[in-house]
This record gives sequence, C-alpha cells and structure tokens, in this order.
Amino acid sequence: MRRLDRIEKNEEDLGAALRILRKDLKEEIDLILKDISALSTMITGSSGQVVKHDEEQVSKTHQAPCDCGDIVSQYKNLMMAFKREKSENTMLRKEFREMKKQHDLEIRNVSENIIDMDSRLNNAEKTYAVCQKDINHARSYINDGLMHLNESFTNRSLNTLQEISRITSDTAKLKTSNEILKNITDNLTRHPIFIPPKSCGSVFKSGEYTIYPDAFPQGVKVYCYLESTNEGWIVIQRRKDGSVDFNRTWADYKAGFGNLSGEFWLGNHHTYQLTKDKPKQLRIDMEMFDGTKRYALYSEFKISSESEKYKLHVAGYTGDAGDCLLTACADENLHNGRSFSTFDRDNDRSSGYCCACQWGGGWWFDHCFSAYLNGKYGKEYTYEITWYKITTFSASFKFVQMSMR
Repeated sequence: MRRLDRIEKNEEDLGAALRILRKDLKEEIDLILKDISALSTMITGSSGQVVKHDEEQVSKTHQAPCDCGDIVSQYKNLMMAFKREKSENTMLRKEFREMKKQHDLEIRNVSENIIDMDSRLNNAEKTYAVCQKDINHARSYINDGLMHLNESFTNRSLNTLQEISRITSDTAKLKTSNEILKNITDNLTRHPIFIPPKSCGSVFKSGEYTIYPDAFPQGVKVYCYLESTNEGWIVIQRRKDGSVDFNRTWADYKAGFGNLSGEFWLGNHHTYQLTKDKPKQLRIDMEMFDGTKRYALYSEFKISSESEKYKLHVAGYTGDAGDCLLTACADENLHNGRSFSTFDRDNDRSSGYCCACQWGGGWWFDHCFSAYLNGKYGKEYTYEITWYKITTFSASFKFVQMSMR
C-alpha cells in the first residue's frame, strides 16, 4: 500500500511539472513573438524616416533659390545618403530575414518540443490512467485480502483462545491426575501389590510357581524352567531317576501325578486348557547316559479335549534330535494326530494289540511308537524310553524333559 501511494504521488508531481512546463513554453513563445514584432516595427520605422528625410530635402531644394552647384552637391550627398540608407536597409532586411529564419527554426523546434511534450504528457496521462486503474484494482484486491485475513485472524484467535482454555483445563486435570498417580505410586512403593504371573515368561530362575492363566483364574502350580536364553518354559513332563512309576491309569494322566521338583506328568487336562486357545511351542530336552545332549523344538503344540481323546497336534520341527513325532522314524509309526492311550483306555491303531499294556505308561501310540518317553526308566529298560533318531536298544536316556511356552 505504501508503494502504491508513492507511485500515485509521483504521478501527481509529474502531471504538475508538465503543466508548469507547458505554461513556461507558452510564455516563452509569447515573448519571442513580441520580440519579433518589436524588431519588425523598428525596421519599418527606420525605413519610413529615410523616405521622410529625402522628401524634406527635396522640398527644401524646391523652396531654395536655384543654385545648380549647390543642388548638384546636395543631390550627390542625398544620393550617397540614400545609397547608405539603402545599403543599411538591405543589411537590416537581411539580418531580419536571418533572425526571422532563426526564430522560425527556434519556434519550430519549440513547437516540436511542445508537441513531443504534449504527446508524452498524453501518454503519461494514459499511463497514469492505466496505473490508476491497476492501483485501484490492486487496492481493492489488497483490501479484500486484508478483510479475509482479518476474518481468518479473528477466527483463529477465537480458536486459539478456546484451545488455550482447553489446554489449561487439561493441564489442571493432568496435574490432578499426576498428584493422584503420585499418591498411588507412593502407596505402591510403601505397600507393593503382588501381580500374579500368567505364565513362566516373567520368572528369574527355575523353580515351582503358581501361575494364573485365563484358563485357571484360581491358579495352577507348575514348574518353570529358565533356559540359557532366559526364556521361561512350563514343564509338562520330566524323567530323571526312575523315582515315579509312569505306568498309570487314564485318570492319573488326566489329572497329573508325581513331584514337580522331581519326576512328574503335569496332566492332560491342564495341558489341554493351556493350549486350547492358542498353540504353544513344545521343547523336548534329552540327555543320554554317555552325556550326549539333544533337543527337538516344535513351533506349534496343542492337545485336543478329553472327548477327542487328548489327540496330539504338532508342527514346525527344528533341533538336533531329529523329528520322530511328525515323521515315522520306525515301522511307520506316526505320533502327530494320534489319540492318547493308557493300559485301561486303549486308543492306539494296532488291531487286537494294546501298546500301553505291552510297554507300560501312557502315550500317543500309533501301531506303537517311533518315540516313547514314558516307558520304564533305567539301563535295564533302555528299549522302553526311546527316540529312534538318536537311540538304539543299547543306549537310552538319563534325562528327559518336555516343556511348553
């Protein structure tokens, strides 16, 4: 806006200067014309005086007595004076013509300058009109923009005030909440609240724990095994010294038996409840009497309900023990998808033959087994605790443990 005002003022000054120049040029032309008129009058008057002088001399000659010598002398003087006057008159006329020519040239130049100045003035006036139009347009555009900016600023100011009010209110609420949280934290520090674990994932060392998974809101007692990578596993089976007899009934295998710190079976019911909603990982650790250690890891593990005979489901093998649950390691005996069997509940696939009755213990028998970890313990019973990928009938396991997480 200030720049537009300066442009408009400069154009007004230019118009005033042009009007003054036009006035000065007109006054100069008038003065020149007066000079020419005065010069012309002066020349004309001089010529008239010469003629009058000659007439007076002639008149005097006629009136005087006739003196021929005198007359001739006067005549000669008169003629010489006349010639001088004529010569002077000729020179004056010549000077007058030169002066008139010079003045005409000057007048022409002045007229051309006046015409040029007039043209420039007209152009300037046209330019001024265009500039004035642009200035008016720009001023209108700027005024509209300023109006919109003012409205936007007003709206934003109101919104900002509302936001500041909201933030102030939220800050006050946060301050109150912070004080409440601080009080709760102080109370918790003074009186720590026990948060029951849902699994073995939060333990710091191996041992017996009561966990509270969704399936057992009242809690279930388990043994948590913390491996070398600090991952906690729920142990569902362990064999290590033969202190517990695994040749048990269907009800025993359902409820679980043994000592959590020693040999035990967690129980098919517990394992089903812990794996029914989401499959777990299954890890089987084995150590032979000669000190050789092997493991088998399955990425998915679950068992079905009792109505489905606690059927086994595993998938995704890795490890160094070889896979004897998903694949048949001996005599086409496949354990995955097979039902659980005990000597009093024969669910194996052998026709007229009871694998659990023959070999003792409960297991997911097929036409018996490729892997069997619940048989009799001890070197004299090596063929009854086996994993055919890593054992023969002349070597068996000193330690076996099945865990899930």
